[in-house]
Amino acid sequence: MTDLKSETAPLQGLPLVIAIMTIAAANFMSFLDMTIANVALPPIAGGLGVTPHEGVWTITSYAVAEAIAVPLTGWVVGRYGSVRVFIAASFAFGLFSLVCGLSTTLAMLVAGRILQGLAGGFLVPVSQVLLQTVVPPKHASLGVTVWGLTALTAPVFGPLLGGLFCDTWGWQWCFFINVPVAAICVIVAMSILPKDRGATARSRMDYVGLGLLVLWVGAFQITLDTGEQNDWFNSFGIILLIATALAGLAVFVIWELTDDAPIVDLRVFRHRGFTVATIVMFVAFACIAAYNVVFVLWLQMAIGYPAIWTGYAMTYISLLPAVVAPLIGFLMTRVDSRLLISGGLFVMGGTFLCRVGYASNMPFEGLAFMQAMTGMSGTFYFVPIMGMAVAMVDREEMASAAGLFNFARTLSMAFGSAVGIALWTRIAAMKHADLAGMLNAPDTMLAGAPRLGVTMEQARGLIESGVQTEALMLATNQMFLLMGLATCASSILIWLAPKPAGQFGDGARPLGDNQMLLRQGEDTFRNVQEVQLVLEEALEAISSHGRFH
Repeated sequence: MTDLKSETAPLQGLPLVIAIMTIAAANFMSFLDMTIANVALPPIAGGLGVTPHEGVWTITSYAVAEAIAVPLTGWVVGRYGSVRVFIAASFAFGLFSLVCGLSTTLAMLVAGRILQGLAGGFLVPVSQVLLQTVVPPKHASLGVTVWGLTALTAPVFGPLLGGLFCDTWGWQWCFFINVPVAAICVIVAMSILPKDRGATARSRMDYVGLGLLVLWVGAFQITLDTGEQNDWFNSFGIILLIATALAGLAVFVIWELTDDAPIVDLRVFRHRGFTVATIVMFVAFACIAAYNVVFVLWLQMAIGYPAIWTGYAMTYISLLPAVVAPLIGFLMTRVDSRLLISGGLFVMGGTFLCRVGYASNMPFEGLAFMQAMTGMSGTFYFVPIMGMAVAMVDREEMASAAGLFNFARTLSMAFGSAVGIALWTRIAAMKHADLAGMLNAPDTMLAGAPRLGVTMEQARGLIESGVQTEALMLATNQMFLLMGLATCASSILIWLAPKPAGQFGDGARPLGDNQMLLRQGEDTFRNVQEVQLVLEEALEAISSHGRFH
């Protein structure tokens, strides 16, 4: 594996600012497309003449391709260099976004999403690596902070922007919007980013490992996406997919650990700090993914929010991260990273637990406040844990570590979303049955309906609607409880990681001239001020629309 620190040289002055903005834009674009098409499924299905279930492949195809590409980053970067991979991935992402927008059939759209997902899968970890290599060591915390901020906010803006595009210009613009951004990223990267230098690894392609990766990840993702509609373990097809995923994973791990040139370097898990950070991130991100999907469904199905106002409610989770990110960059140079991560996760778990008492008449202001608190606490854990995970490994393993870390993040989001929907649906069904059995003399209530000016059918519908609303509310509260407990537990688990020496790392594997990443937080605080103001103005413009009526 090539030494990534020797591939690129740090930048200074205006070129550094432009490079950071370009890399952040590419990272934001990739994260955005994970969620922007979610709310566009009905328009896409209607426009292409397919069923909503068939339209789900628009999301599944992207997720599978991205999950496969992310762990390959270490091998690809070692073979071609980080800057070349960034430019090629940005170009491919824009090109296949154009293909998606121009699609006239489902097959064409799915093919475009697969290729778009492959490009996006490389963009995320490569942008993480570049932000840590082109930024001078004294400003290194700025790169980590910017990457973490885009990773946290982009998925939240996805549903909002997707809804706006579908309501105004059409679902195609969910993909067209990437084209100019990708073009700018390619042009700027070719002009400003330092050229890859140093020998690249000429290792052979591990075709067996690649095939096994595609097999088990594909089976796992399809299981998660189709399990609920096929009643999970009551379906022979789902059982077969689960068996294929487990068997494929077992053979994949054995092959990669014994192969001389593995396509995915699983040996990075020998570093205890990296392993613990990855596990904690998996649990926390699974809870966040479950929360996002359950919260959205509850707002629309129980509270009656339209899609656009659901997007507004979700956007509040991105308000405070823009404000506290510079502070985190400052604190990471002075506080044990484990303390920041643990504290952030504990507060996030607390925000979930505070929601256990929600009622179906919860005002918008209360929803927005807790959303903002969740976003703030998430920033305190995600930014440090991302840097901690990568800095715990050897320099030549940095790309592999970044790829595996983001691979685990991708799988955790898919896992959390699928499990969250399944649990929420089943709990709601049980609560509905319990509430229906507790109704006091329903026949008497229906018999008196004509005196109130409603028919029997209307009265029955009103009762059913009330029972369903409360069942969904009870199920949502129970999910908040489970997510809160799991998140609080992960805040304790992070202390199994070794104590960081300096800022990140275990003291034996510092990054670059024995200088640890993320020092000089004062520089981060100053440099991010302008970016912070821009984000705050944009978010305030969204929130100024007022409360939901």
